[in-house]
Amino acid sequence: MAPKKLKKRPVDARPEDTTPTQPVNMSGLPVFPDELLLEILSHYPPLPLSTVEFNNAVVDASVTRREVLQALTQTCSNLRRFFRPYAWQRIEVHHGMVLEITTIRDPSLAEFVNVLNVEVTDYSSEPVLEELARCMALFPNLHTVKLRLLWQENWMNANYLTNAFEKRSQLPAN
Repeated sequence: MAPKKLKKRPVDARPEDTTPTQPVNMSGLPVFPDELLLEILSHYPPLPLSTVEFNNAVVDASVTRREVLQALTQTCSNLRRFFRPYAWQRIEVHHGMVLEITTIRDPSLAEFVNVLNVEVTDYSSEPVLEELARCMALFPNLHTVKLRLLWQENWMNANYLTNAFEKRSQLPAN
């Protein structure tokens, strides 16, 4: 049997399977240069610095900021590329929230984390502190940690804290 001859297609013809399924947005916010996106971000209220005192308003502002920036990252690939690092710069771990998103579900987010604010209660403090130490070792750009310990003072808890971080001596040093 003779081999089939392929039909020659004109050079400018597009195969049917390569046509985009959705139109590409070539105007507006998605095509703004980074300088203009940074200018827009500069008008968004900055997060206040962490203090020794616990402040629900600061935690709520941080969570709201991340949610807004995350919403922007879901609109298009250019806004995702630009706003994603800003959305994950600061992590607030309070009221049972976990670090799972940045360390297990999407480890690529770990490089963006600069500030970590954590609240640890009496409940399962030993495994929680060990997991915290493990997670902190995964954040190469981490420079600020606020650790709030909400437990009764006793030697057991102090030992848990010391032991958890001694096991992880490779924490990033900046």
